[in-house]
Amino acid sequence: MIAYWPTKIKPNTTSAHVSAFWDFLPTVCDIAQVELPKNIDGISFLPELMGNKQKLHDHLYWEFHERGGRQAVRLGNWKGIRLKMSNNSKAPLELYDLAQDVGEQNNVANSHPRL
Repeated sequence: MIAYWPTKIKPNTTSAHVSAFWDFLPTVCDIAQVELPKNIDGISFLPELMGNKQKLHDHLYWEFHERGGRQAVRLGNWKGIRLKMSNNSKAPLELYDLAQDVGEQNNVANSHPRL
């Protein structure tokens, strides 16, 4: 994502903050100073944009029912993925260490069964 807000966001800064699309609404509400809807999972990333201390997600979870069903979870540097799980409740879980494998080429699920 690219953010441009002269006098508010310091130019030429980058961030490794992990967020998801559901964080956009709380951020916009925060910017507009309007009340946030109740019972949502999103966290405003306005503090990160402003260079302040940012609240983090414990984890992120996605589920898609298209193309046979897909699930993904992000926990720190770990990402778990399950594909074609709609008709297979025992579909294998793939696990990636994003600190070492940003391209998700090395499935390390067998090396980390407890995780």
